Amino acid sequence: RTCVYSLGDHSEYLRTARDPCDVMIAYLEEYFRAGPTEEEASLAIAAGREGARLSHDHDRQYLFCMQSLQLWREVNHEMYKLWYLAEQDLFDERLPYQLRNTGQGLNRVQSAPRVSNAMHSILARVKARLGTWVGSSMVHLGDHNVPNALTFIDKYAQVPRILLPVTTCLRLLDGVAAASPAAAAYVESAHGGAPRAP
Repeated sequence: RTCVYSLGDHSEYLRTARDPCDVMIAYLEEYFRAGPTEEEASLAIAAGREGARLSHDHDRQYLFCMQSLQLWREVNHEMYKLWYLAEQDLFDERLPYQLRNTGQGLNRVQSAPRVSNAMHSILARVKARLGTWVGSSMVHLGDHNVPNALTFIDKYAQVPRILLPVTTCLRLLDGVAAASPAAAAYVESAHGGAPRAP
């Protein structure tokens, strides 16, 4: 019975953590496919505009968004394994830590070779699937950016907390618009209607 409950927990975790990435990937492919695009559907960013620190045309930013979502998906798919490896790294007596100010306060800076190896494997799989990569593919672990394995786990645990409300809102938008003429008029005037679910 415990094994069945554990499998159920894992399935539920994948539903709430990995599946929103799949939904956002489908929306990205449906509404922002790489190639010529209308101005309103462009993902292009320009350095110095609306907080952007660099410039990407639509195609490059599309690839960047796709690789981010694909990476987040794979990390969340492997999260139980990564958590297990993180615990092994954190409690390994051969991996001492240093208490250092990382610019984000005092943190326990500790290498995490098991998680790092798993993450490099995930990254290689995603890069092979996409065939191209935009920007850095450095895995930060045990440094001032990601001080230890627990911080790494927490970083990727934020992904479903961000994406799940967005995907839920988009999924329910048709029903809200159907129930409220005012909401339907707003969605139509501001966004050209509710997006079709992928």
